[in-house]
Amino acid sequence: MACFPSWRTLCHHALGVALGLLLLPAQAQIRVSINPGDQIEADRVGIFNAWKGALDAGLRKAGASAAQARFSSDATADMNAGRANEFDLMVGPAPVIGSAVRYGYLMVRPDLENIPDFPLPEGLEVRPVRPEHYRAIWDANTEAFRDHWGFAEPTEADYQAWLNDPVIFTPELWQIAWDTATDQVAGQVKGFINQAENERFNRRRGWCEFISVRRPWRKRGLARALIARTLQIFKERGMTESALGVDTQNLSGALRVYEACGFRPVQRSATYRKPMT
Repeated sequence: MACFPSWRTLCHHALGVALGLLLLPAQAQIRVSINPGDQIEADRVGIFNAWKGALDAGLRKAGASAAQARFSSDATADMNAGRANEFDLMVGPAPVIGSAVRYGYLMVRPDLENIPDFPLPEGLEVRPVRPEHYRAIWDANTEAFRDHWGFAEPTEADYQAWLNDPVIFTPELWQIAWDTATDQVAGQVKGFINQAENERFNRRRGWCEFISVRRPWRKRGLARALIARTLQIFKERGMTESALGVDTQNLSGALRVYEACGFRPVQRSATYRKPMT
């Protein structure tokens, strides 16, 4: 998640724009992130158009036609409706745009057999999620991610959107670890199953995402224990695989944890930064 100043700031200063680039042989998907809540409608359109102009120039320099760039099917509608903070373009061949500042993986566990049995650390327990827990779970996740690269402080609107998200808000699947001595949320994995996506791609995948452990409880095996429990729930729900995304330069060693749980990289991504004046 990237955070950017408003379009008015862009008019007067150089702006570093983070671009997510999916490294495919002949094409690349590029995502533009705009800071939520910081732009009025005209600002959002202005930032997007300025970035697209820089992309077109890069395509011309690379000898490719600007006509090779196209919007994803719903990006323009979402932008005009003020719903989206991220917009996708498909370009090919991929031009070199800016310099890479971060790398990530999409990781998949191709089966749910032989799930490792990682025990919860002593003094922690997983409790059924109740409505009165929602705010504590949200706040604990926010705190855990404050020291991660690209963090942007969420708003109350973000919290309300999370509560009403029909895909990812599935408390019955979540694994939330509580410290029994302090009654605080120590860590969490908020898994979800995207039924529409599974039907589209003819698969049975559960997403093992929103993984976080607060600082006092790190380096004790909590994340992998919660991931293993989530995988078991997916298996009980009829899923046959699981997936997650990871920042490979995560300082907490997330990549090694996910590998220990049986996940392997299937796609590599890079975040690029390009000044626009």
